[in-house]
Amino acid sequence: MTFYLDLPDLTQLPKPITLAIGNFDGVHSGHLHLIDTMRALSTEKGSVVILSFTNNPREIIEMKHVPTLSSDLNNKESLLHNQSVDKIIFHPFTKKISNTSYIDFITFLRSKIPFKNLVFGEGEALGKNLEGTPKKMILLSEELGFKVHYITKLKNEEKTISSTAIRSLLFQSRFKEANLLLGYNYYITLSKYSSRLDTDLIKPGKYLVKCNNPDQKIMTIEVNSAGMLINTQLKKNVTLEFIKRII
Repeated sequence: MTFYLDLPDLTQLPKPITLAIGNFDGVHSGHLHLIDTMRALSTEKGSVVILSFTNNPREIIEMKHVPTLSSDLNNKESLLHNQSVDKIIFHPFTKKISNTSYIDFITFLRSKIPFKNLVFGEGEALGKNLEGTPKKMILLSEELGFKVHYITKLKNEEKTISSTAIRSLLFQSRFKEANLLLGYNYYITLSKYSSRLDTDLIKPGKYLVKCNNPDQKIMTIEVNSAGMLINTQLKKNVTLEFIKRII
């Protein structure tokens, strides 16, 4: 079997191992609920492992651009480690991966990561043409000797918590509502190399933000059509929490 995932050998991790696969964009409160379930399945002796794709699989499968809540892998890694995730593997989702059958994909994963539990969000499917449906995955898990778990999505005031819903709210500059689903205040860390925002979810305009300087200063910033900050003296490598759009 020819495969195209460059994975470390994790056969020596403490058992039982619980694995989740996905993008984990934004590491929102729904993700944290899933990770809590993983930790319970692994018990105190076991390991929680996440295979996180560095791009949204929909971009490959549907051939369209999907904005990200954050493309900062250091930030994602920090958020996941804060939730007691033992091992995080970052890997791009490629066309070759999308064309791999779910059976070959899972078989290969188990040769590198001998998981006892495999955790997905509600209704998730994987493999070529998304043929690895929950029903087929349950049959495969019985054949290969692991358990697959599908976690019901959380809701906040009847609104399902998902990266898609959060992206939609942010694009509409509805930061307060987005923060409720995220479980924290939406923020962007400016690169030390550029004044361009690390997202295309922020539309051109003026915004009220809180800067993470020592004074936690509330200030107004302006973003142009290229996603660049203009008319500002902000230093690079600072974090901005978005409060509201002014214009």
